[in-house]
Amino acid sequence: MPSLITAKQEKATISTIKKNYSIFANALLMAQNDNGELYTWGITKDADGLNLVCSNLKPYLKIIEDCGVGEKSDCAPGDNGKFKDLTGRKRTEDFSSSDYYSFRLNDGTAVAIQLKTKAECISSESSCMNFYIDTNGKKYPNTLGKDIFYFAGYGNGKLRAAGIDHSPSETGWAAQEGWFTTAWAMYKENLDYLRCPDKLEWNGKSTCK
Repeated sequence: MPSLITAKQEKATISTIKKNYSIFANALLMAQNDNGELYTWGITKDADGLNLVCSNLKPYLKIIEDCGVGEKSDCAPGDNGKFKDLTGRKRTEDFSSSDYYSFRLNDGTAVAIQLKTKAECISSESSCMNFYIDTNGKKYPNTLGKDIFYFAGYGNGKLRAAGIDHSPSETGWAAQEGWFTTAWAMYKENLDYLRCPDKLEWNGKSTCK
């Protein structure tokens, strides 16, 4: 029975990842239609930049709770913004800090947006922002690769799942601490990197079975 519950939970997690990818990819597309390519928005890594970007995106998102920039932690991913990585270590990053704009979608997903610097977001191929999601809101485990994942938004408005082409069996996967698991969960449709990472290859074996 526990294994059946775990399988059901993981299926729900993967479904939420895919749903949110579609939501944010569409929001970026629509916002660009109105405001030009993302890298031309004048992005700055501060509260003004976050408010600018989110004001462009919010018309295309179904937000039920808007916590803004570091104003409160109620709707930030993790446990009031705090979370762990796959090694069990508590991270120093805080999704409720002034580096993030957080809100909660109508399906309960907690979201935090983080911007890159103006010098980093300079072209259509630049990585300009990250979308961090907590697939089950405040519920545990609040851990990277289990219920916390992220997507990267590029200057041309394209959205990419973190970890595309990364194999769990690669040297250094453990050191990545769960940051690059989103693409695996989304495209391989499993969280088997939690069970047998040494056996998995992006272009090879994709399950523990």
